[in-house]
Amino acid sequence: MTVTAARRPAQLIEPVQSSGPARSSGPALDASDLRILTMVADGHQIDVVAQRLNLSSRTVRRRTKAMCDRFGARAPIQVAVWAARHGLI
Repeated sequence: MTVTAARRPAQLIEPVQSSGPARSSGPALDASDLRILTMVADGHQIDVVAQRLNLSSRTVRRRTKAMCDRFGARAPIQVAVWAARHGLI
């Protein structure tokens, strides 16, 4: 059975630069973002990430949504993949 284009996982396209200073690495991620993304990449759910980082679930959801918005991603795992490809996590 072949995988059709409709069934393939979404591929993250290289993000557009933010309006800040020019960077070749894409939008900025702070240390807290990277901790969250590391746990997302490991397959942890938002509630588990929040509990382990002593944050509220709402905070983690808000931060992951903000990262997705900055990167034009549909899901936090796409941002995590980008960060991993760039050696950030």
